[in-house]
Amino acid sequence: MTLAIDSIPDVDSPCRRWHARWKLLAIFIMVMTASFTQTIPMLAALATLGLSVFLAAQLPKSWWLPRFGALAFAVAPFLIFLPLTQTNGVELMTAFTLRVTAIALSLFALIGSTPVSMLMHAVQSWGVPSLFAQIVLLAYRYTFLIADELARLRIALRVRAFRNRMDRHSYRTVGQVTGCLLVRGSERAEHVAQAMRCRGFDGRFRTLETRHPKAIDRITCLAIALFCAVMLWLDLRRRGIA
Repeated sequence: MTLAIDSIPDVDSPCRRWHARWKLLAIFIMVMTASFTQTIPMLAALATLGLSVFLAAQLPKSWWLPRFGALAFAVAPFLIFLPLTQTNGVELMTAFTLRVTAIALSLFALIGSTPVSMLMHAVQSWGVPSLFAQIVLLAYRYTFLIADELARLRIALRVRAFRNRMDRHSYRTVGQVTGCLLVRGSERAEHVAQAMRCRGFDGRFRTLETRHPKAIDRITCLAIALFCAVMLWLDLRRRGIA
């Protein structure tokens, strides 16, 4: 099984030393608060908080810059068309940009500073069903596995002088390759499931992490939760709801 999933930056940063369980809870609160907040000043404060957490992760530029580039490419159409199609388009564009920035910075800090095995263990420790954690982890891992299989099949097609064209032969070949990819993925999944059962897998994730949460981990999470609660309350007041 590919290990591309585990290629996160090996940086000894404050965010990396933050216990995964409390870091996950804090980031979840930040993301949910940014999702529900509507006013620009509160969103700007949340984006600043996300930037602080992101800087604490100390991620290398080679890791986060391509991901930010892909995100910017994905949201660029919204930033272009909102001012042109809505009467208050500039305000909506600003709020959308701040919201995406706050969520993306916090999630990048979480993903870039926490191995996936530890992250799934933290998810399970908060009472999330273990089946859900298994599905998420295996689906994420098999994304890379299927991508590797597809790359090998494409090489095999090129060696056999296949060129994708808009004709019946190309459509038939693409369909056959898709079926072959699904069959190989299913066979690999069966082998992995049998290997896991042979090794006594009981449905719970375990980690080699032996460090227990410290007081600073809980205090940091509590401080972020209080800050987000104040921002949400101020947002509701400005909108006349609270």
